[in-house]
Amino acid sequence: MKIKLIETGGILPVTKEASAEVDWTSVESEEIIKKITVSNTEINPGLRDGIDHILEINGKEISINLNKADGKFAAILNELKSKLKIIKT
Repeated sequence: MKIKLIETGGILPVTKEASAEVDWTSVESEEIIKKITVSNTEINPGLRDGIDHILEINGKEISINLNKADGKFAAILNELKSKLKIIKT
């Protein structure tokens, strides 16, 4: 399955993306979604110059907290983060 990490925001609003092919099962993908999804109470729309991360998986875009990922999920997401390329300024 293909996943995409999208990073938006910052002092100069920029959108960056990186994608990878992963061999996660549907159970594993649901596990990571539950673990790293940002809840509505965690979203701070008034945060100035904040950076948001979105994971596109199974055709859905989910706001995530990269710090909540662990194990192999953290390794993959951190690798994607290091490969982010600017797609829109």
